[in-house]
Amino acid sequence: MKVVLLPNYFKKIGIITGLISSLCYFVFGIDHEMLDLSYDREVVGFITKDMIVISLLFIAFAKEKSQIQNLDTIRFEKLKQAMIFGAVILIYDSISEIIFRSGEMEMESGYEVMITGLLFYIVTFYFELYNLPKEKDLN
Repeated sequence: MKVVLLPNYFKKIGIITGLISSLCYFVFGIDHEMLDLSYDREVVGFITKDMIVISLLFIAFAKEKSQIQNLDTIRFEKLKQAMIFGAVILIYDSISEIIFRSGEMEMESGYEVMITGLLFYIVTFYFELYNLPKEKDLN
């Protein structure tokens, strides 16, 4: 099976966009009563969340500089684990809402589940990649 991934430089683009988007989310997400800025916090929140998801996708699906033989297998296994993790988060959230409901039900949004799943995938994939035994050059 041929796996088509983004070029490696998309990882750097994703990191830079993710840092800028996260900074914007935290700066503009705070209520600035004293500054009286005229912007819609909800719109800024949606735009920055979209940019964070896009940057995590760039990081997650960019090629590595040195492709090793079983990297696609590791990538697929970690992606399966991330999807299972996201499903467990959704099920846990729905069960806890049913049990501890206080009048209204509030479920996790797709943003939180997607970001959590992608972060889980990125952390576990790179942890596994870091712990692989280094191949020795036979020169």
